[in-house]
Amino acid sequence: LGSGVDQWEEPTVLREERTAECPICMETLWTATPTAFVSFLSVGSGHDIPHVLCAHFFCFDCASQQYMKQQTQKEGEYHCPICRAPAQEVMPLPDIRVNPLLWFQYLDTGGRGGIDRN
Repeated sequence: LGSGVDQWEEPTVLREERTAECPICMETLWTATPTAFVSFLSVGSGHDIPHVLCAHFFCFDCASQQYMKQQTQKEGEYHCPICRAPAQEVMPLPDIRVNPLLWFQYLDTGGRGGIDRN
């Protein structure tokens, strides 16, 4: 994506000619299902909200393969294959048109009620 690109001003994920890619297979994420390693925040009333731990997204197939590979290693924990951030599950990015609140909560990496521009 490049370090000098402001993703809020120029969202390359939405532009076919300059798209974000899965870092494993290099498939463009706009043609795949963007997926990330997530953790869950307890918000009371028995609900857990999934949220990403880092800014690394993968196509669904590669994320699932990494998750299954880590399951077979039986270490009892999962992690992002890029930055090794600890995770609990692999989950696709929710559809903003179907559930905008879940989409927002999913991208709220710190559970602070905001989305980091980086």
